[in-house]
Amino acid sequence: MKVLQLPLSEIGFYSKLMLDYTEGHPDLVPFYKHVPHLHSFPDVIENRNQFPFYRDELVTVLSAQHHAYFEKFPLVKSNVVSILNANTFTVTTGHQLCIAGGPSYFIYKIISTIKLSQELKAKYPQYNFVPVYWMATEDHDIEEINHVHLYGKKLIWDTKEQGASGRLKTDSTTKFLEELIDLFKNEAYGNEVAILLNEAYANHSTFAEATRSFVLSLFGEQGLVVVDADSAPLKKLFSSIIRDELDEQASSSIVEKTSARLEKNYKIQVNPREINLFYLDDQLRERIVSDEHHQYKVLRTDLTFRREFMLDLVDKQVERFSPNVILRPLYQEKILPNLAYIGGPGELAYWLQLKDLFEHYSVSYPVLVPRNNAVIVPSKALDKFTKLGFSEKICSGISMISFENG
Repeated sequence: MKVLQLPLSEIGFYSKLMLDYTEGHPDLVPFYKHVPHLHSFPDVIENRNQFPFYRDELVTVLSAQHHAYFEKFPLVKSNVVSILNANTFTVTTGHQLCIAGGPSYFIYKIISTIKLSQELKAKYPQYNFVPVYWMATEDHDIEEINHVHLYGKKLIWDTKEQGASGRLKTDSTTKFLEELIDLFKNEAYGNEVAILLNEAYANHSTFAEATRSFVLSLFGEQGLVVVDADSAPLKKLFSSIIRDELDEQASSSIVEKTSARLEKNYKIQVNPREINLFYLDDQLRERIVSDEHHQYKVLRTDLTFRREFMLDLVDKQVERFSPNVILRPLYQEKILPNLAYIGGPGELAYWLQLKDLFEHYSVSYPVLVPRNNAVIVPSKALDKFTKLGFSEKICSGISMISFENG
């Protein structure tokens, strides 16, 4: 195969913010803590050790979520148990739950995470580095995740359920999978993919469990750990910030101030809400807002709660609260012994709006690492493309791989 590697600046896809971040432009330096290079990690580890850990609680939850896979994937078990050790840290990526995995960069993000963990272990063998995929199981935009585009067709998973995506039932995926597998039948490795997908969705009742099964079938041998943060024990570790968000609503003003500074040179990715929490229940994930009477309302429902009741709910049923895009990174870094987050351009753009928020809550801010990208082009298509006079660079990502056998 032929491999063409290009710098980000030649692709024409990345924003000024992302290019400036990768090049270390002075305008962005105030908005992150660590330079994304291997030599930064001793400082990152020293910094992370200054913040609280919840290793015992985390391992208890992860063991429960992965116990069915420990025998098949011993390295997953070893990595989960190793989190109890003071010299073990995580490297994390995250993504929505998409039917059948979704876009290819979902895979690239996980590969990038595993690869960085391996590179860190080679350079710093006195430490352990566990690759983590954080499943965004509480996202609720079903129309964004219920389809795939393949071979010029759009295949849709027709589900009537609502609420957090990880809780969706998989019994309605049969028709979608039949159509998808029919498209794969003449492809190399098509049968293997069909088996993995059937095992994932037929043998697990929820979308979260099916996604974990599918991802581990691909990356379990590399020791990937798959976190479902829709968990009462994990949210209990975050409950003080949930309570403060309801009572003080500090995140909005903090992020707005950071965004105003960032916006002098760059486009802002996200805007905070007055309260950056959702109310979560079966078939429901809706924004929480407050009114002039110091009551809390759940949008698009009849639910209204007094302040005292809502704060008491944090203690008694913390799983009812779900962080939005502003607080989710804070939740992740609060509960994981994490050193680096690997994300796409849009993700890293909003992480750059959050450093002051992390400092306000005394939560460790990780290294932000751009995910790797690739475009895979069959050799025949590449030949036709170049014969028409187009440059290979036009259709390239970070790497273009051309299979010589078509």
